[in-house]
Amino acid sequence: MRRMIFALFGVVSICYGQYGERINFPEKSIVAVSGYGTVNIKPDIAELDIGYYMVSTQIDKAKDTIDSKLNHYIERVNKLTGKKIETTVKELQIRNKNGDTLNIERSIKLRIFEIRQIDSILQIAYKFKMNKVGVVIWNNSKINTYQDSAFTLAAEDARSKANSLAKKFNRKLGKAYQIVNEYRNNLEGSRGSYTSPGETKLYNEMSLTVPDVRYSAHISVIFELID
Repeated sequence: MRRMIFALFGVVSICYGQYGERINFPEKSIVAVSGYGTVNIKPDIAELDIGYYMVSTQIDKAKDTIDSKLNHYIERVNKLTGKKIETTVKELQIRNKNGDTLNIERSIKLRIFEIRQIDSILQIAYKFKMNKVGVVIWNNSKINTYQDSAFTLAAEDARSKANSLAKKFNRKLGKAYQIVNEYRNNLEGSRGSYTSPGETKLYNEMSLTVPDVRYSAHISVIFELID
């Protein structure tokens, strides 16, 4: 657990960092604050796993059937989208069920850059009787820009708090000794609903609403206080 001890008005200051390392500061007054920043993101990329599974005792035959279904599905999706998606075929998964009976499945990851087409892509999955649909992951092609914006807001929030504390002691802020990025990979609301295998009827008439996704940053900053 991260611990932080800070002292004011000329007392030797000791801080324990993010991973428990001890940090010694000069004999100056410091103040430690946290800053938060959040930006709203409109997704323009969707990632979706779609696949097919079957129960069989014959692995090779099941593999041929599954691969044929997936290949025809990919061809149909490419025709719809004009190949404006990326497809990644995953490894064949084989799991024991009962005795010699096996659960055999394979899925593909679709990375969709025209998210208005996602409803049609799901409709095609229904028509091709795909029985494995995973979670929709929403993202944005300019996510790094949003990350930087959230971090900037968090830094401004931290400085504002530190300034308020400094004024209470009739001091001013000096340099920042340490900035700890508590997390920068926090996409809130980016995961859509999950459709269990075999529940293809759930997306037969489904229309997905693109959510508002939030990116949050949280930092801890230690500032020097000066006269």
